[in-house]
Amino acid sequence: MSKKPSSVLEKLPEYEAANISTQPLYDEWSQTYEQDLVDNLGYTGHLIAAHALAEFAPDTAASMIDIGCGTGLVGQTLKTLGYRYIDGIDFSEEILNVARPKGIYGKLVSGDLMKKTVIETNAYQAAVCTGSFAPGHLGPEC
Repeated sequence: MSKKPSSVLEKLPEYEAANISTQPLYDEWSQTYEQDLVDNLGYTGHLIAAHALAEFAPDTAASMIDIGCGTGLVGQTLKTLGYRYIDGIDFSEEILNVARPKGIYGKLVSGDLMKKTVIETNAYQAAVCTGSFAPGHLGPEC
């Protein structure tokens, strides 16, 4: 039986419905994010995405970016699959502070994907984006 997720997760639909930036929620959520998603809710999207990317981009020396990388769940899985050149971008600096010590990413940058970022065009051979295209997050215009 799964445990109850944090109150931060319960606030997410309110922010989405009011069209308020969810960035402060992710900052607040950073310390319990993985426990809430993986342990409490049984989330496996990071595993599915990493294995799908491996199927379509088998070159483990390819440079890639993890868009909306969060705490590094997808990047961690890619690393275990042998990928060596992974960068990440996320809009929550606090979430990135959880990802940094894991040593997964070559470069981690903070950026709002709904605006121009510091990521150069054609800088990567592959990209992965898991869980970011959702209400209150990235829309189709991105």
